[in-house]
Amino acid sequence: MPKRPNPYACTLDSPRPLPPRTESAIIPLRPPSPEYVYHAYPYGYQYYGGEEDGGDEGNRVGEGVYADGRGKLRPPVDLSHHFSQTARRRLPSMIKTMYRYFSMPGMKNLMAGMPPPDFFPYDTLESLAALPNRFHKSANTNTSPLPGTPGVLPAIIKSFFPTHPTTSALPTAHITVPKYPSGNSPPPADPFGNFPITLSTALQYGTAQGYPPLLNFVKDFSLHHVHAPHGGIPYASPAFVLSNGNTDGINKVFEMLLGEWDALLVEKYTYSPAVAAAIPRGACAVGVEMDEEGISVDGPGGLIDVLQKWEVSRWGKMGWRRPGVLYTIAVGQNPTGRVAGRERKRRVYEVCERFDVIIVEDEPYWHLYYPEGEDKGHGDFLASLPPSYLTFDVSGRVIRLDTFSKTIAPGCRLGWITAQPAMVQKLLLVNEASTQQASGFSQAMVAELLVNRWGVGGFVEWIGNLRERYAEKMRIMCDALEDGAVYLSESEAHGGDSEVVVSGTRMIEFLRPRGGMFVWLRVLLANHPLYKRPFSREYLAGKVWVYLADPAYGHKILVGPGRLFMVNGYEDDEEGGSGGEGKRELGEEYVRLSFTVMRREELRTATRGFVEGLRGFWGLGREEMERVGMGDG
Repeated sequence: MPKRPNPYACTLDSPRPLPPRTESAIIPLRPPSPEYVYHAYPYGYQYYGGEEDGGDEGNRVGEGVYADGRGKLRPPVDLSHHFSQTARRRLPSMIKTMYRYFSMPGMKNLMAGMPPPDFFPYDTLESLAALPNRFHKSANTNTSPLPGTPGVLPAIIKSFFPTHPTTSALPTAHITVPKYPSGNSPPPADPFGNFPITLSTALQYGTAQGYPPLLNFVKDFSLHHVHAPHGGIPYASPAFVLSNGNTDGINKVFEMLLGEWDALLVEKYTYSPAVAAAIPRGACAVGVEMDEEGISVDGPGGLIDVLQKWEVSRWGKMGWRRPGVLYTIAVGQNPTGRVAGRERKRRVYEVCERFDVIIVEDEPYWHLYYPEGEDKGHGDFLASLPPSYLTFDVSGRVIRLDTFSKTIAPGCRLGWITAQPAMVQKLLLVNEASTQQASGFSQAMVAELLVNRWGVGGFVEWIGNLRERYAEKMRIMCDALEDGAVYLSESEAHGGDSEVVVSGTRMIEFLRPRGGMFVWLRVLLANHPLYKRPFSREYLAGKVWVYLADPAYGHKILVGPGRLFMVNGYEDDEEGGSGGEGKRELGEEYVRLSFTVMRREELRTATRGFVEGLRGFWGLGREEMERVGMGDG
C-alpha cells in the first residue's frame, strides 16, 4: 500500500483538539428545512428535559452533565466533520418530503403510487404470544418433539431445536392486528403517529424513521426506563430511528462515518461482520487490547497507547488516518463475554473526548448481565444493568445500537439506533435510499405485543426472566468445563515396582462470562504432548476443530473457531516482531462456546462431550494426529 501524507497527523502530545467548552463554542445544530423536518421527525422534535415536556420527565442533569447555568441540557456538539464523503453527498428524497401532504383532510391524492389498504390480501395478523412470566422459575418446562412433518426441515436446522416447550401448558395471550380499527372504515389520519396499530398503516409505505407506535415505544423505553436509572442522556433532544437489526445498523452507521483511508478501532476480538462492513468502504480495522473488563484503556496496546502512538505505528506510517470511530460491544462482549463497568466506560469516554473519537456502542446483550451473587428480582433489574455510554455522552458522540433479536426473535429483524439528531438525519437519508423502513409485518406484531399487551413493565419482566434462564445455562456450561479441564494420564512409577503414577495436564482455561451468550475458552495447545514434538500450535489448532466436529471421530461437537473473531491475530510489538512463539498469543487457540440454544440437560451433555473430545485429542499419537481431517478417520 503506497504511503501518502496524512491530513490528520498529530504529535504524541497533541491529539486532534476539541473546541473549548464555553457558551460560544457550543454550536447548535442547524434545523433542516420544514419539509424535511416533517418527514424525518413525523412527531416533531421532542426536547426531553426542557420546557416542551414539563422540564422534569426526561433526561435529568446528573454527575458530569454538560448543562448551561440554568440547568437546562445543552444541544450536542457539532461533529459533522466525522461524516464520510458519501454521507455528505446524500440529499433528502424529494418525493418523500411530500408525504406531509398525504394525510391532510380532504386531500385528493393523485400523486402517491401506493395501493389502497383494501387491496392488501391480509385482513388480520394473529398469533398466540407468551405472557411475560412464561420463563419465571415456576413456569412449566415440559417438552415435546419439534412440531411438523419429519423430514420437512433440514437435518442441520432440526439439530438446533430438538425439543420445544409445550405451548398449550404455558401462559399465552391471543393477539390480533386488524386491518382497520373497527369495521371496514379507514382510521382518521394523524401525522404525529398517535393512531391504532393496524395493517392499513403498518403495511403501507411509511417514513424512514419507522412505524410510529413502535418508534414511540422504544423512545419512551430507552429514555425513561433504560437510561433514566443511570442519570439519563446528558444532552438535549436525543433522536431515534428504527433499524432492521444491529447488523443493518452497523452498515448504515459505517456508511455515515467511514471512507477511504479511515481507521476503525475495535476490541482485539470482535464481531466479525462489523469488520466486514468497514473494509469495503476503504477503511481498516485495528484491534485494541482487552482485559477482564473488555477494551483496555492503559498499558501497551490499550486505547491511549494506540491513539497516542498512531503516527509511529505501522498503520500511521502507511498513511491511515488516526481513528475517528470506536466500535465496541460493552456488555457481554462477543466473543469474550466481558463487561465494561461504569468506571471503565467513563475512562473510555474521556479518552474518546480527548482524541475526538465517535463511539459506536453495539448492545445486543445489554440485558444479559450476570451480576455476582443472587439476582434480587425485577424491581431493581434495569438499575442493576451497567450504564450505557450514552449516560456519559455530554457531546453527542455516542451512537447506540439496540435490537429485538435477543429479546423477541432474530427473524423479526428489528432494532433501533439512538444518537444526536444530526447523525439520525444522515441515517434517515440512508434509509430513504435503501431499506426505507423495516418490514411492516414485523413492526405491527412487535408493536402490538409491546404496546397493547405487555407494556414496559411486561417487557422488563420478560427480559429479566430471560436473563435468569441464560444465567442458569451459563453456570451449567462453566461447571462442566471446570470439572473436565484437566487431562489425566497414567505412567509406571520409577524403580520397577507395579505402582502407577497419575499426572494431570490442564487442557483449557477461561473466565466465567459476566454477560452475553458465550464462553471464550482457550485451548492450551502448548500443553499438548505433541506440541513441538513435532507440531506447532497453529497446526494443532487446525486439527482440534476438525477432530471435534467431524462425525468420523464420534464427537460431532461444533464450536466457534477463534480465528473468526481475530482482528490482529498476534500480540505483536509495533514492528511486527513476535518475541518468539512462546511469547505470542495465538488467536486460533481460542474457541467460542454458546450456552444459549440448547436445553439445559442437552447443554450439560454437549459440554461434557466437548471435554471428552479434548481428552481424546490429547491422547492422539503422531500418526493419528496426521490423519485427522484426511478422510480416513
